[in-house]
Formats: sequence, C-alpha cells, structure tokens
Amino acid sequence: MSNLQSPRLSNRIPYLDYLRILAAIGVIACHLWADLLEFLTPKNTILSLLKTQSSVCTGIRADGLFKCDLHNLILLSGKSLDNLLFDIANLIFGLGYQGVHIFLFLSGFGLTISSLNKLKKDNNIKWLTFLKKRFLRLYPSYWIILALYLIINYSLYKSFLGMIKTYLLGGIFLNTIPATWYIFIIMQLYLIFPFLFNLMNRLPLKNFIVITLMVKISASFIIILLSEFWFGKLIGFGDGALAPGNICLTRLFEFCFGMIVAKLYFEKNPSFVSFKWFTNKIILACAVISEILGLWLSSDKGNLVINGRILPLGLTVSDIFIGFGIVTIMINIISIFKYYLLKINQKFLSLVSNSTYEAYLFHGVLLSIFTGLFYPALLNNYKFFNVPGGLLYPILIYLIGFLIFTILNLSLGVYLERSNLLSYIDKKLNSLLGRLGV
Repeated sequence: MSNLQSPRLSNRIPYLDYLRILAAIGVIACHLWADLLEFLTPKNTILSLLKTQSSVCTGIRADGLFKCDLHNLILLSGKSLDNLLFDIANLIFGLGYQGVHIFLFLSGFGLTISSLNKLKKDNNIKWLTFLKKRFLRLYPSYWIILALYLIINYSLYKSFLGMIKTYLLGGIFLNTIPATWYIFIIMQLYLIFPFLFNLMNRLPLKNFIVITLMVKISASFIIILLSEFWFGKLIGFGDGALAPGNICLTRLFEFCFGMIVAKLYFEKNPSFVSFKWFTNKIILACAVISEILGLWLSSDKGNLVINGRILPLGLTVSDIFIGFGIVTIMINIISIFKYYLLKINQKFLSLVSNSTYEAYLFHGVLLSIFTGLFYPALLNNYKFFNVPGGLLYPILIYLIGFLIFTILNLSLGVYLERSNLLSYIDKKLNSLLGRLGV
C-alpha cells in the first residue's frame, strides 16, 4: 500500500482517525501541562521570574501568547537533564493547544463528506434533521457531565441558586466546563454549515476559500479593534485569543479548509484521494514556514501599538497559518508510520478515536478533580525523576485517572445511544418545532 487507505475500509478514512487521536492527546496534554505549571516554583530559573511577573506567560499558553514573548518556548537555562526534559516537555505539551485547529479541520471535512454522500444518494439534504442530530450528539451528554462538574465544584458558588443559574446558562452556551469553549464554536459552525455547503457547491473552490479568508480576517479585525477600544481588553474565550468575541467566524478558515479538502477527496482528485498533496516536499516546507509564522504572529510580535493601546492584530491571521501548518505537518508524521498504522485493527482504531475525542470534550472535569486533590501535595519542584515530588508521579496518576474517566465517558455515550433518553428529547424537539411551525 502506497498510501494510508485500506481496501478493507469503504467509509472510513484512517487519516482522520489518527488526526483526531493526535489532536485530542495534544489538547489534553496541553491543559495538564498548563495546570502543572501553576504549581511549579523552581528557584533561580527563568520560570520563577516569569511567575512573579505574569502567570499567563508561564509556558506556552494559547490564550495568552499574544501577551508574551516567544522565549516561552524555552524557559529554563542550563545543561542539566531535568532542565532539558522540562524544555522538551514545554515545547511538545505547550503546543498541544493546536489540536483545536485540527479538530476544526476535521469537523469541516467530516460534515462535508457526510453531506456530499447524502446529496449524491437522495439528491436532497434535510438540514433540520442534520441540526437535530448534532444537537442530540452534544447536548445531552454535556448536561450530565456539567451536573457532575458543578457538584464537584459546589464550594466555588455562593449559593445553590447561583449554581443552578450557572448550570442553565452553561447548558445552553456549553462553556462552563474548562476547555469546552470549542463546543460552542462548533455549534455555531453547525448552524451556518448549510449556507457554507451551498456556497461551496455554487462557487469555484478558489473563490470560496478567498471569501472565507476575507470573512475570517474581517471578523477578527473588527472584534479585536472594538473589544480593545470599548472594553480595554480582548474579549472572548481563552482571554480572547482562541476565539475573539466568542464568534465562530474568527475560526472559519480551518473549518472551510477541511470542507475544501473533503470536496476534492469526494470528487476523487488524484492529489487528495490518498492525501498525497499534503506530503509533497514543497507543501511540507510551506507548512513548516506557515507554522513558524503563525506562532510568531500569535506572540507579542504580532501586536500593534496605537495611542498607547496594544492591539494583537497578528491574531487576525495567525490561525490561518497555524491551521494549514499543523494539519499538514501531522499528516506527514502519520505518513511516516503508515506501513505500521495500516496493520491496526480498524474497529479498535475507531474505538480509540471516539473515546479520545469524547474524553477531550469533557476532560476538564477530571482536571478540576486532579488539581484540587493532588497538585498541591505532589508538586514540590519541577524535577522529573525525583519521585514522589516530581512531575513523573502526578502525570502517571493523571493518566490512570484519565483512562478510567475515558472508559466511563465512553460508557455514558453508549448508554445514551441505547436508552430512550435521546428518543424522548427528539420527540420533544419535534413537538416544539411543530408548534413553531418549522
């Protein structure tokens, strides 16, 4: 086999499963690492100096990199083994937040392939049914996990009514559990996907990508400008850097990039059927340059100072470069090991892919438990091998907890699919839509 496409698979594309697994692991590792850094206070190091100046600049933070220098890629000086391991971990785990770029690409790809197949089969797509399925896939499980999260963190709320208010708002906007801001953005993209899909099918793909680029850049620019001048800070999820203004249009490129690749794949474009286009040496070189440029624009190097106000205008285009760069680089990494990856049982691969994605969506619950119970007691310094006071010990404990949590979360998903709960919610939705005349 010269590509990562097995004849045993008629509907699944292994590249997508491996991309999803890598993205989920990257984001989960990034959040764990960021929380670990909150408790690290090694003396006489750059890290301790950064913590005294601004905690947001400790390590690589997607939501605060625009306030920091790229020195956060390498924090510790010296030639000791612990410092070297720390810097390697900071680079690998810290950049794990870019898994979100991959998820946006995968969402656009998956929805487009599914819709194109549906259109080819039935010559029609019932978009209301499409939106209902997405709603039922995300909301019910989120409501259950959110209830668990609020019970665990009950002490953080001033009153029971305050917690109920948080639950009701969080149940709608899907943004209460740490690291779930992405779900709210995805739900917005689901709502506008029918329009994007029809637009893509009516326009040449070059025109479609140019329009989405213009919308993404314009929306980001307007939100950054208005929020800085009206509120004095960048508003939105992740301190504004991850999704300025909480608007999906600011992350439109990665999603539409996935849509375009899906259409080319569906139309059997020779360069995309086996994803060979991504492994072209020139494309790979452009991707590496794009990734570096995206990081540079994400940092304080992409800021513009106007009348004493710092405007992170680099964020208007940084996602474009990082989105293209990280997807291409990850596909090339997968391609290196494609001979071995094709031998993995596809049912097992699907199980791992689904479970890691589900765990990614709700791993914030596990983080909230772990930070409260284990971090203060375990983290005395930053050494990797100084067990039980070092990083290795708490990371192992977290991984064990993560495995258990993943199994429970996947079991919850299976239970919801087999229970009558989703059918009941579906009936209520149909009844509500009927009353509204939809």
